Amino acid sequence: MFEILFPAHGEILSRKSGMEKASGLQIRVYGIARPADRVTVNGITAIRCGERFEADITLTEFRSTITVCAEGSRGKSMREIKVIYDKNSFRRANFCMDDNIFAFAEVARDLPESIFDHFYFGHFKKLHERYGLKLTLNLFYGDLRTSFTLDRFPDRYKEEWIANSDWLKLAFHAKTEFPDRPYQNAEDEQLLAEYDQVCNEIIRFAGKESLIAPPNIHWAMVKPSALKPLRERGVRFLGGLFLNARTRIGENFDDTLSCDIGYFKSEEDSLFLSQKQLMYDFDHDICFGTEAIVCNLEEMPELERKLAALAADERNEALHLLSHEQYSFPFYESYLPDHQQRLETTVRMLAQAGFKFVFFSEGFLGNSDCIS
Repeated sequence: MFEILFPAHGEILSRKSGMEKASGLQIRVYGIARPADRVTVNGITAIRCGERFEADITLTEFRSTITVCAEGSRGKSMREIKVIYDKNSFRRANFCMDDNIFAFAEVARDLPESIFDHFYFGHFKKLHERYGLKLTLNLFYGDLRTSFTLDRFPDRYKEEWIANSDWLKLAFHAKTEFPDRPYQNAEDEQLLAEYDQVCNEIIRFAGKESLIAPPNIHWAMVKPSALKPLRERGVRFLGGLFLNARTRIGENFDDTLSCDIGYFKSEEDSLFLSQKQLMYDFDHDICFGTEAIVCNLEEMPELERKLAALAADERNEALHLLSHEQYSFPFYESYLPDHQQRLETTVRMLAQAGFKFVFFSEGFLGNSDCIS
């Protein structure tokens, strides 16, 4: 009988977790131990009440180790966990669009004067101007339907991409939309080669200023062995669904817990993510996060309800949200006529609730005061 109940290993701690002062973040560590044991937390003697122990400590570093020792007539035990301090945190949101290729193919075909003359890009620019949207577009290399590939996208808009790169970023997603789950069982070499191929094209036609590490890999499934080389390429955050994942419109949740679309995370980790939304993986130096909203999966009334609930929950400090490009195009078999309305509703409601749009791949979850 000896457990740390708060915080948990890998937990992201912020001003919502305790009392933030100039000296750092003061939190109360608590748990259970044998009633007669002497308990210390990072060397501080804990207050005891029956099985419960608690002690206040102050975190000052981005990464902190919390060591709890319990000693008594039955011997000495120790528990050690690591946590992250989100210093000077604020309400923020990372928004991305997955599966991008259609809009790029149409711009390459029609060659408008500006990329923002295309309805898809133009809509996002309006959302940026109205609500401060920052957006990551996760790109496919090619479209199997038309045989279009990114190497055919012209570099004539390069300066325009660069001029807007403070709010509009481009990232790798996959080589193509199909087959589904392309990296779930793929060798690391395949994933990394396709990753580099897309990144090289982005730099060619949009400049290195527009390139950012992806917050999502297609289907959120890569082998654990791929996480280290992805981190070496700058990946600092990866989003997924993790627990009882939904994959299509109208799908209901099963009562039985199941893990999917979550980078092979365990049921324990997936359950933690469903409750806390964020978890730091110290083994791979990557933060994982749940997709709080997937716009194309939520019809408007439910979307508004979920957004209102997220905004009302003061514990929500950093949200990851997304949708998918194809639902904006009438020729797509699952086209959603109100898809752009869903996107604007999401951005507007979050902005009105005080969320600032950031790139989770910059700083720590968009917080430049944290150095990871």
